[in-house]
Amino acid sequence: VGIGGGLSASAGIDYDKSRIVKDNFGDYYRMGYRKISELEEMYQYISSQNAKAYWGFWARYIREINYKTEVGNGYKDLLRLLRNKNYFIYTTNIDGQVQKVGFDEHRIFSYRGDIRFLKCSKPCCHKSYESRELLDGMIKSMCGNLEIVGNKVPRCQYCGEYLVPDKDMSRHNIDVKLVESERDYGDSEAAEAYRGFIESNKQGKIVFLELGAGTKTPQLIREPFENMTREYEGAKLIRINKKEAQVSEILKEKSMSIEGDLEDIIGEIASGIVSM
Repeated sequence: VGIGGGLSASAGIDYDKSRIVKDNFGDYYRMGYRKISELEEMYQYISSQNAKAYWGFWARYIREINYKTEVGNGYKDLLRLLRNKNYFIYTTNIDGQVQKVGFDEHRIFSYRGDIRFLKCSKPCCHKSYESRELLDGMIKSMCGNLEIVGNKVPRCQYCGEYLVPDKDMSRHNIDVKLVESERDYGDSEAAEAYRGFIESNKQGKIVFLELGAGTKTPQLIREPFENMTREYEGAKLIRINKKEAQVSEILKEKSMSIEGDLEDIIGEIASGIVSM
């Protein structure tokens, strides 16, 4: 199961909508920012010059988007749909919806990371730090501005470098250009589990269920799923997308495309109203 931003957007977590900035980052909204991606880009990297503002943004982001946001119905219905099935989830989202709904953690590969955890920015080691226990202190120290106080900036207990959310792709050593037969999904345990799942099931019947993966970064989900569907004899692709459900003519006999609201469609499939 490949999950892109479209499934979270159907649950109200739409990174292209200004409402998410207005509701959660009103100060930035008043400064003219309208997309959460603009803020993510501004605070993509941490340095001695921006560390306090960096964590002023990410502490609130993690608390509001990851911990406080309710799980969407699409995710709940997907859990119901996959119960008692042999599945693996590959997601590019960092909003925590997949983890919070209750999927087996050993069957999830979060390509962009998992911001419930922090890591050393150097990095000097692979240790992960729970973010929740650090967030309240950082946010309380902000006192109405965009920065936390300097002594609240989290640091690695081993080397003293800044801690950052586990949100990037470099930790997996992933080359996103490798979408042909020699795919490389990285060297983390989750990436290895995903690779192992594909390898152990590719000779039989396997369904690639793609949910809300758009065309902005097709090399992450759409193209690998199409390539594997074409390559594996018993493979089938089901692409569900609000506006971009089109599938290549080459895969016409091995695919199904469904266009519309993802929450509604997944709910109907899980309830048996729509058959795949």
